[in-house]
Amino acid sequence: MSMHKKQRRNKPVSWRARLIAAAVIAVCVLVFLLARFAGVRKEKAQVDKGVKYLAKIDSEEALKKSENKIKQQRQDAISKLLDKESSGDGEGFDPWGYFNDSVIMGDSRAVGFYLFDYLPQSRVIAAAGNTIQTIEDSIDTLNSINPSYVFLCYGLNDVTSGRWTSADEWIKEYAANLDKLQSMFPKTVFCVNSILPVTDAALATSDRVKLVPEYANALRKYCEENNITYVDCDNLPKNHPDEYEADGIHFKKTFYPYWAAEMIVTAYVGDDDDVSSGSAEDGSEN
Repeated sequence: MSMHKKQRRNKPVSWRARLIAAAVIAVCVLVFLLARFAGVRKEKAQVDKGVKYLAKIDSEEALKKSENKIKQQRQDAISKLLDKESSGDGEGFDPWGYFNDSVIMGDSRAVGFYLFDYLPQSRVIAAAGNTIQTIEDSIDTLNSINPSYVFLCYGLNDVTSGRWTSADEWIKEYAANLDKLQSMFPKTVFCVNSILPVTDAALATSDRVKLVPEYANALRKYCEENNITYVDCDNLPKNHPDEYEADGIHFKKTFYPYWAAEMIVTAYVGDDDDVSSGSAEDGSEN
C-alpha cells in the first residue's frame, strides 16, 4: 500500500453560487452609486441654493442702488428747481412754467396754488369740500383745456366725510373716476398726489381724520399695482413742519413751491436733465 497521501480535489463552484455572488456585488455597487448620486444631488442642490441666494443679494443690492440713485436724482432736480425759484438768478427760469400745459384738480389744499398767485385760476380746478365725487363736475372744464398733465389732489375730505365705509370702497370709486378720465382723455397723463398728512391739531378735531394713513396707504398701493403715476409727498410736511397753518390741515404760501417741485419731477421722470437744467416747454390751451 502506497504511503503517499491522497491529494484533495477542490469541488467546482456551481453556476448558482457564481450568480448569487455576482448579484450581491451588483447590489453593493448599485447601493454605492445611488448613495454617491444622492450625495452629489444634495451637494448640487446646496450649491444651487447658494448661487440663488448670492444672485438674490446681488439683485437686491443692485435694485437698492438703483432706487437710491433715482431718489438722489429726484432730490437734486427738486433742489435745483427750488434754488432757482427762490434765488431769482435762474436766468428767466420759472418752475411754474412746467404747469403751462397742466391742470391741478382737488380740494381746499389745492386752492392755494392760485390763491397765493402761483398759477392762474384757469389751471386750478379746486374748491373747499371737493372729493372724488366732484371730479365728474369738472369734466367739461377739463375738456375745454385739454391739458397734457392733470394732477389730482383729493383725499382728506373723502376721509372725513364718512361717505365711504372703508378705504377699499373709496379706492373702487376713485379707480372708476380715473378709468373714465383716462378713456375720455387718452393723451393726458394723470398724476395722483398722495394724501398729505395732518398734524396733531387736526387729529384732535375728528376721529375720522385718524383714518387718513389707512386711506393714503390704500391709494399708494392702488397706484403702484395699476401703474398710475403717483406723486409721493408724504415726507414734505415732515421735512417742513413749520409750513402748516394752525389748523394742522392747510399750508402756508411757502409750502407750495415744495409741493409743485414734487409734481414736476414725478411727471417728468425720465426727463431729469430737462427738469434740472430748467427747460420747460411752453404749453398752450387747446
